[in-house]
This record gives sequence, structure tokens and C-alpha cells, in this order.
Amino acid sequence: MWEGLNELINSKRQGHKSDKIISIKKDDKNLADLNETSNIFNNFFTSIAGQIRLKIRQNEVNFNDYLGVDNIFSFELIPCSPDDIIKLIDSLNTSKSITTFILKELKDIFSSPLSFLFNQTFTQGKFPDILKLASVIP
Repeated sequence: MWEGLNELINSKRQGHKSDKIISIKKDDKNLADLNETSNIFNNFFTSIAGQIRLKIRQNEVNFNDYLGVDNIFSFELIPCSPDDIIKLIDSLNTSKSITTFILKELKDIFSSPLSFLFNQTFTQGKFPDILKLASVIP
């Protein structure tokens, strides 16, 4: 396909039979060993980000200086209380799930630990992996 496209656009690369790299040159010597070649590429690509980062000049300007006026549509997460959790549980519909029915019956027991868990999640910015699992059954 590339050969056909190159012919159509009169590419200067016409006549090349293969683009396969046979060897690369490092420190003025040709390396033909595939393992050594792959290690050179690996070392280059794993270290290039650090080398680029060193070339970035540091800026003394605080990021707040770039911000405009406050956004009126912003929001704030305030800590929730066990009473907030109880109100939320009370608003759930028990006719759709036995789990919801059980949760409502045990809301006084679950409200404090759930409140603590939610507040820690917001404060630390981490969500427990165990709570990321779900069993969805149609």
C-alpha cells in the first residue's frame, strides 16, 4: 500500500525495497545484535522524558496568577453526617431490591461507618478498590 501511495505522490523514497532496520549506529559503530539494538531504543525512550524535563525552565509565577475570577458554577464537597446518610437511605425505594430493604432496616448501624467512609474518600481523594466492584444482573 505504501509503495503504491509513494508512486502516486512521486515520493523521493522510490526504489527502497525494505524499511526494515538492519543495524543502528552508536558511538560510530554499527550494531547488528537485535537485543543490543532493542536495549538502546529502550534506554532512549525511557530516559527521554527526564532529559526533556531538565530542559524546562522553572517559572516563579504561582498558578493562581493565571486564574480569572471565581467560577459561580463551582461546587464544594462538605462532610456528611450519619443523619445525612439516614435521610438518603430513607429516600431509597425498597420495592425494587431486598438489599435496599435490609439497608433501611439496619440504617442506624450503617450510617456512621458509611459517613466516615464517604468523608475519608472525599478528604483523601481515594476510592476503595473493594467498592469499585459490582455485580450487574439483568
